[in-house]
Amino acid sequence: MTKSNLSPCVHDEPAPHSLAFKILEEQLKTSTVIFPGSKAYADTTFIGNLLYQSQRPVIIVQATSIPDIVTTIAFCRANGYQLTLKSGVHSYAGYCLNEGGLVLDLSALNGVAHNPANDVVTIQGGALWKDVYSLLKGRDLRLMIIGGMCPTVGVGSFLLGGGLSAFSRKFGLGCDNVLEMIVVAAEGEIVTLSNKEADQKRKDMFWALCGGGIVAVAT
Repeated sequence: MTKSNLSPCVHDEPAPHSLAFKILEEQLKTSTVIFPGSKAYADTTFIGNLLYQSQRPVIIVQATSIPDIVTTIAFCRANGYQLTLKSGVHSYAGYCLNEGGLVLDLSALNGVAHNPANDVVTIQGGALWKDVYSLLKGRDLRLMIIGGMCPTVGVGSFLLGGGLSAFSRKFGLGCDNVLEMIVVAAEGEIVTLSNKEADQKRKDMFWALCGGGIVAVAT
């Protein structure tokens, strides 16, 4: 994916800190910066519930790589912007938006891979359940995963919330089947966590990511 050719914000006055956003756009390797006033901005911020249509982030970064996610997080920390993640289409209560901050859209990171040797499925953070189901259906109709009933629910948000599924009564929650997660911490560190962690802090972090709550780590 190449950098965005979208026009800058359409405002009567220049957008605040517009130079900083241009610098961020130049720092990103492959990701796209989406500005207000464009169709892409309108499409990305539309969540189907007009109650939250006034939630307008200053810009949206549509990430295509982990290094660009690290760069975006560093930008928000350095400039004091609220950062909100958008990983699916189903944030009906507007949790994927904010007012005056930055939205990090993961929808382009939607890769899914299935290893038939051990039936482990690797899913990127912006994938929807339809991406997962399409792959598994194409491989073998008998393959099943503890996922959401609606195809446009984001996999990441589903699992981070525990993952209550139509199959949960027999097979447990979606998060019970998570083997490993790669996360970008607030400081920009890339951390790989698994369900085999021995260190208590890392074990607590993995538990929290599987719907257990929020972990605050002092720096």
